Amino acid sequence: MTLPWDLRIKVSLNEAIGCHLARYGLYEVGVTETLWRLTEPGDLAIDAGANIGLWSIPAARRVGPTGEVHAFEPVPANMQRLTEHLRLNAIARVRCQQRALGDRNGETTFYVPSNGNSGAGGLASREGVQTAINTAIVTLDTYCADEGIDRIDLLKVDVEGGETLVFRGATKVLASPTAPMIFFETGDRVSALYQSSSHQVKRL
Repeated sequence: MTLPWDLRIKVSLNEAIGCHLARYGLYEVGVTETLWRLTEPGDLAIDAGANIGLWSIPAARRVGPTGEVHAFEPVPANMQRLTEHLRLNAIARVRCQQRALGDRNGETTFYVPSNGNSGAGGLASREGVQTAINTAIVTLDTYCADEGIDRIDLLKVDVEGGETLVFRGATKVLASPTAPMIFFETGDRVSALYQSSSHQVKRL
């Protein structure tokens, strides 16, 4: 399919996102439009929970040849589709990281969706998400130090309730004079899987 922003993707009707796209031709277009307005050419953006690239790809177009997008997606099947979509759209300014962002460095268990919803995985088990895999995990502070990143313009976080973990692993980034704008999704049902709530995430 060809979506807004002239974004080309391969749609799978075996998953929720693909069925939504096939029926409506759009997916969370308001989110993408808002994030487009929040970024500028030359920006550096972090996409935590990149899934199949529905935001990373337009973001890369928005930041242009002088900008960069770092996309974190721990699910191998999602990462394979993300890189395929980057090739389909001839985009080279996305640095793909097949690992999770969180509050520690090393290895961890990640629960992959088995219910047809490719974006429902996370670091906590939940109903309908049954397959456990081993994945690398890194804090944003460590990643920025290792990569020599001294400025992030936009941090987009959509990690199915694990937002608190991402923010706890980014205390230096978020406390710096060049702290990024943060755009994140939260909900009490998924936050409860991490002994948290939407209120606690926002307070943090």
